[in-house]
Amino acid sequence: MKKIIVVLLLCLSLFLLGCNENKQKEEFVKEYSYYYDSSNLKDNWTWFNLDNYKASLNLKRIIKLDFKEVKEKIESDETFVIYYGFNPELYQCPYCVAALPIAIDAFNEIDCDIYYLDIYAIRANNTEEYQYLYQQLAADGTFGEKILAPTYVSYRDGEVYKYQIATFKNDQGRYIADLSIEQKEQLKQLYQDLLK
Repeated sequence: MKKIIVVLLLCLSLFLLGCNENKQKEEFVKEYSYYYDSSNLKDNWTWFNLDNYKASLNLKRIIKLDFKEVKEKIESDETFVIYYGFNPELYQCPYCVAALPIAIDAFNEIDCDIYYLDIYAIRANNTEEYQYLYQQLAADGTFGEKILAPTYVSYRDGEVYKYQIATFKNDQGRYIADLSIEQKEQLKQLYQDLLK
């Protein structure tokens, strides 16, 4: 009888965890569906392909977490990838939008989910949470002055393993959103390399 109860409790726990993950994925899709409304897009976003963007979000590969959950994952010594980005309703980030379908495609190919933390408010307010994340990324001395959106980071054994900031820079040193086919393929490979 005890074995049956234990098995039932384990099954219930797994079911509830699965439901929570689906809820977190739905929250991400809902937040990023802001761009489905073309009136929310800037006129110069001629590079933005809404159908491709929607198709990538429908894969539901991104799990939205809060800071506490991210910290727990980092300290658990798991290997995972997290996307540090901005809530689109607070700040339009063309680089986030350009990179997102590429990242989802890249990690979908290797059957890996991506975790997401909205860093807009914690970065703007330079909170302790933001400093915790930044200090980890800046530990190697080459990271930069702040966490830019999007930044994709892989963690391994509680440490930053690799990261990819935004997209690529143009001749003026500014990141670009209008990526060529070759640049998209290169970025996709860089994302997959985060786990190699």
